[in-house]
Amino acid sequence: MSNLIAEILSVDGERPIIRLFMDGFKFRCIRCASLCCRLGGPPLSRSDITRIKRLGYDVSYFSRSASTDKVYIYRGAEGAMKDKADGSCIFLRFDSDDGRYECSVYEGRPDLCRLFPFYIIHSSSGSVLLGYIPCCRGINDPHGDSVDESYISTFLIEAIRNVLKNMHSGSSSAADDRPANRGDAISD
Repeated sequence: MSNLIAEILSVDGERPIIRLFMDGFKFRCIRCASLCCRLGGPPLSRSDITRIKRLGYDVSYFSRSASTDKVYIYRGAEGAMKDKADGSCIFLRFDSDDGRYECSVYEGRPDLCRLFPFYIIHSSSGSVLLGYIPCCRGINDPHGDSVDESYISTFLIEAIRNVLKNMHSGSSSAADDRPANRGDAISD
C-alpha cells in the first residue's frame, strides 16, 4: 500500500493546486512523542534557526553541526537540533499535569517538525508528492482532522514551501527526488 496522500501540482501562489490520492485520511497529534521528538531533533535550515533565536534562545543551546554525528540528506541544512542525554529533542517537555508531551518552541518549531508525520518528495516534473509515516500513532485517529485540500493548504503548505526553498538554496548534492523530513537522518 502506498503512503502517498496527495500530489501538489503547484505550491506557488495563494491557492496551491492539490490532487488527493486518499479520501477519509485523518490525522491528530496525540502528543505521545514516541516517533518524532523522542528520536531527536531534525536538521535545521537558516530560517528555522532564526525563528528559534527570535524566541530568545542562543543558537549554541539548540544547534550543532549537521555533520557532528549524523549525516542529513537535506539541502539547506545549516545545523541539526541538539538532543538531550536520552536522545530526545532538546525542546521536548513532559507535561505531568496531563501526562502528554509538548514542544517548548511550538510556535517557532522547525519546518520539518511542522510537516511531521508527513514528508514530501519533490519530483523531477516539478510537482510535490505528500506522503505519511505510517507508524505515527496519530495517523487515522478517529478524532483527527481530515487531511484534505483545506488541511494541506492551512497546516502544511507554508512548511512545504520553506523546505523546498531551503532544499534549493543548499549546497548538498542530494537528489531532488529524495524524501524531505527528519526520517532522512542516516546514522554514521
